[in-house]
Amino acid sequence: MYDQSTQSQLIRFARIDAGFTVIDVYPGDGDWTRLFSDIVGPEGRVYSFVPA
Repeated sequence: MYDQSTQSQLIRFARIDAGFTVIDVYPGDGDWTRLFSDIVGPEGRVYSFVPA
């Protein structure tokens, strides 16, 4: 996974915030899914999607 500074930059670039809905395409081992979940909080939603 990326270092903390790079993660922060990527989150700012993606403009993800509390209450948002995020779709994580090809989530891999779920590291970003968990990070997104922490950011959007209980009012937001994170969906992981692996296309067939």
